[in-house]
Amino acid sequence: MRITEKQLRYIKGLLKQTKLSMDEILNGKKLEDLNIKEASLVIETLLESSPKAKSKKNKNTDGTLEPTRIHFDGGSSPNPGHGASAAVFIVGDKVIDTEVEYLGDGITNNFAELTAMKLAFSLYKKHIQDYEKITIYSDSTYAIGCVDGSYKKIKKNKEIIFDLKLSFSEIKTDLIHVLRDKNTVADELVNKTRDEQLNEN
Repeated sequence: MRITEKQLRYIKGLLKQTKLSMDEILNGKKLEDLNIKEASLVIETLLESSPKAKSKKNKNTDGTLEPTRIHFDGGSSPNPGHGASAAVFIVGDKVIDTEVEYLGDGITNNFAELTAMKLAFSLYKKHIQDYEKITIYSDSTYAIGCVDGSYKKIKKNKEIIFDLKLSFSEIKTDLIHVLRDKNTVADELVNKTRDEQLNEN
């Protein structure tokens, strides 16, 4: 399976941020001919060489949260099972906006967390024009690591991860890992969304 136009655009964008040439990265191959596995390796190499990417590495917090922020979470019960994702936009102590999605049955916890990040990026793009800075938080080391490049062993969910990496490269924010007790607003919304859907059926 060859990479998509979005993925091509993402790789070309990363190339502009590094001092590496196309030939050095591709070893004589054409960018358009890369398969998913080869493209993944190229992206990881470029992320390691990109000053911009390094500046967006996964950060941890001492427990202090920015006043203008987005929390996201996803989960399935069991795993795999009924999955849901949620993102919550908060200013001060007030919830301003939310995005939620019930994902159905047979969903893994990891996929639900990645989908939640997609919802978080959607909220970010929706509201950033009205705020100077919006920080994004989650308790998912998997989702954050897959997108900021710190998690290397990506074997599944490659398509959504490519799309998320592209989105992340186009916005100016940090992905910050927090403990679960600092992410309850998103976690509770995930559980509520899943429970409401199951009760309706």
